[in-house]
Amino acid sequence: MKKGSLPPLTANLASKIVGIWMLKSREDVDAEGQILIDPFLGRDPIGILCFGPSHFAAQFMKRDRSDEENVPQ
Repeated sequence: MKKGSLPPLTANLASKIVGIWMLKSREDVDAEGQILIDPFLGRDPIGILCFGPSHFAAQFMKRDRSDEENVPQ
């Protein structure tokens, strides 16, 4: 995403996003415009986003987690 201002949030837009969405992509960008890869989620995480009239919830997870990564140390 390029730097710039976003259009103002309107009630019409807010009502259109109510529902459950699957994450398509996720990027963190620093002040210089460099894309940062999240060390815990990796380059291509999976996620679900839930929008209600006055609430929001999101869950993210690293894609293709190996069994070894899930063993407590």
